[in-house]
Amino acid sequence: MHNKITTGFVIQKYTILDGKYICVGQEFIAGDQVDYENLNGKPVEIDTTKENFQPFDMVLKQVATGGLKFVCPSCQSNRLECCEDGPYNSEVLNIDEDGDFDFGEINASGDVDRFQCLHCGYVLTSKEEGFSEYNITEHDEVVEWIKKNCS
Repeated sequence: MHNKITTGFVIQKYTILDGKYICVGQEFIAGDQVDYENLNGKPVEIDTTKENFQPFDMVLKQVATGGLKFVCPSCQSNRLECCEDGPYNSEVLNIDEDGDFDFGEINASGDVDRFQCLHCGYVLTSKEEGFSEYNITEHDEVVEWIKKNCS
């Protein structure tokens, strides 16, 4: 076992929500300095050609100012995202009791394809009697789903 220490920079993007600055996106920009050490903190030599790539995933803290709370039935995460046409998505930061949504950074303005758990990808679906199951795409359906499925 060993530790990999990468020096770099974090860039965070902020928006204003209820008069507070809320971080809605962040990324890590790796620098050139990478050190390896054993679990006791002593330097070690590592054959980096055998190293499996691991992305620098930076997880944002869920920001909620009250309202409805999403709980994923698959992984218990509280992070919900709205996915639009193609690869575009935006985290749902908060849903108030009236069904108003606060989103993180929005990269598109297309049609909503689905709402899903940001952590595991569990898709919110609904089924009306006599019809097949479909992805939830409307805000009011998300509110109804959360009220029904999240205690």
